[in-house]
Amino acid sequence: MIRLVAKSLLWRGLQFTALFGLNIAVAGVFGASGSGVIHFTVAVLSLMTLIGSANLEGAMTYYTSSGKIPPHRLLTLGWVWTLVLSGILVPVLLPWLEQITPDLPKGLTLPVSCFTAGALLTTYYTSLYYGQGRFRLPNGIVALVHFFLMGWLLLRSGEGTGLSPTIYLTAYCYMYLLQGVVLLAAFHLQHPGTLRWQWPGRSEKRNILQYALLLLAGNLLLFLLYRLDYWMLMYGLPEEGRLEAIGNYIQASKMGHLFILFSGMAGTAVFAGTAASNREEDPAGTAARLIRIILFGGLLLFLLFLPLAPWGFVFLFGESFREAGSVFLTLFPGIIGIMTASITANYLAGKGRARYNAIGVALGLVLIVAGNLLWISKMGIYGAALSSCAGYLLYSGFMLAVFKSVSGIHWSRIFDGKSDFRLVQGYWQRKKKSA
Repeated sequence: MIRLVAKSLLWRGLQFTALFGLNIAVAGVFGASGSGVIHFTVAVLSLMTLIGSANLEGAMTYYTSSGKIPPHRLLTLGWVWTLVLSGILVPVLLPWLEQITPDLPKGLTLPVSCFTAGALLTTYYTSLYYGQGRFRLPNGIVALVHFFLMGWLLLRSGEGTGLSPTIYLTAYCYMYLLQGVVLLAAFHLQHPGTLRWQWPGRSEKRNILQYALLLLAGNLLLFLLYRLDYWMLMYGLPEEGRLEAIGNYIQASKMGHLFILFSGMAGTAVFAGTAASNREEDPAGTAARLIRIILFGGLLLFLLFLPLAPWGFVFLFGESFREAGSVFLTLFPGIIGIMTASITANYLAGKGRARYNAIGVALGLVLIVAGNLLWISKMGIYGAALSSCAGYLLYSGFMLAVFKSVSGIHWSRIFDGKSDFRLVQGYWQRKKKSA
């Protein structure tokens, strides 16, 4: 499993680089206010897609890893639902969503339908690749599309080009459709036997939907845990200066979530290895070691960021993001907790106990909502950051306790770094002997 984790980190790290570069380009071109509109709109679209997808991709990863259901049956269900959601439900629901959401760009029905189809195809096909333990091709395709979008944005930027957040969002949506179609083509060229129509059996459909909806409950709550503060800030802050403040907050939050992406890469491998139930592996031991690395590494990063973050955000994104560094530092202890929860949640999901993730997220979400209601009016974006940090720590602490109980791992095995030291020491001794 260690090799699987390393492959996931390597190739999804390429995707991380592309997302980071695009994030810097958007901030540089549109500033805090414009990027606030863009990131908030993408959050709304992502929430809509998450709910609409019913989390079928989670079931695909599980049943592909375990070999219980052939991929072509899973894909038949996914194809039909992609057409229904993007072609029927989005055009009906989006106008209503535009009316109730402040500062959401209007007139994007066709691009949003394309985004929805592309996002679903991307999640479905990457889940099949991940279920096979293959990370290079799907992450390479996603990274190339984001690099292409970044290049287009930089070429179109400049005075007199008329580039606006709405134009960028339109291009972003179409790029997502391109990404999904390329992944579809690549997968079926490699696996031609999967390009056939066959519904899952009745018991298979029941199992898929039960597992997917259980994961959806947890992932929907997790999405709200990460981003509900965006909505509460949008409705809770005074209109004057709201977009710039939200732009600062979302930028700090997104930077934190990039760190979560790394732990999610490792978590995906833990999930696949646990679901496969390979007796020669030790998924719980690998998970414990990853948790320990995240905790100690996160503490070192926090100490490093204390003097650098306020200056670094202005250097990377521009003067309009002067508050983002302090918000990031407020969030970061909670981000470390969420990184550990990426490991424990995937381990428990691989054991078929995804319900614990939903319970843990719900606990953290209640604390975040209560904190936001109390502190946003008094402290603005710093109140939202403090509330989120507290909620993240409560969620991650609950998941760590459940992981210990289910895996049977003792606390000393999670927090004792002596085994890591012996592992490194043994590696160097073997290297010296071979030299």
